[in-house]
Amino acid sequence: MNSTGLTPEETESRLERGQATLREQFNAPACGFIAPTFQRGRLTAEGLAGHGLNYTVGFRHIDFADGSRIPIATWCWDVSRWGVLGHAGHFYGNLRMRFYNKLLPCLALHPIDVGRGFLPHIVKLTQKLLDEGRRPILFDAESGFVFG
Repeated sequence: MNSTGLTPEETESRLERGQATLREQFNAPACGFIAPTFQRGRLTAEGLAGHGLNYTVGFRHIDFADGSRIPIATWCWDVSRWGVLGHAGHFYGNLRMRFYNKLLPCLALHPIDVGRGFLPHIVKLTQKLLDEGRRPILFDAESGFVFG
């Protein structure tokens, strides 16, 4: 068993079933992987490549199957069952960006963030990043990323 609570066999089975479901529903597999709560256990980008996944997004970086890495600063407001801890997720993103201002900003949004009152913080942060000249990045099945 690994740190995610799954055996290696269970992990492999879930990845295979997930890719099969995406192929069935969307006629294409996923090209990247974001583990629930960024907890990917012992999975590596290279290991995920065996399932057709080119990259995996973690809390502090994006790892590619070729071994390259992009460091990121993540703001995440859904960090606990206790909504007030979302302020810690916002603070962490601000802190990481302040010390490492060349990082790629990453906003991890969840529907619950709206109900917990974080939408004004998210809109303000988004506007600040846009005002700095940052451009949103979208994921693409072919290349992995499309820069806007």
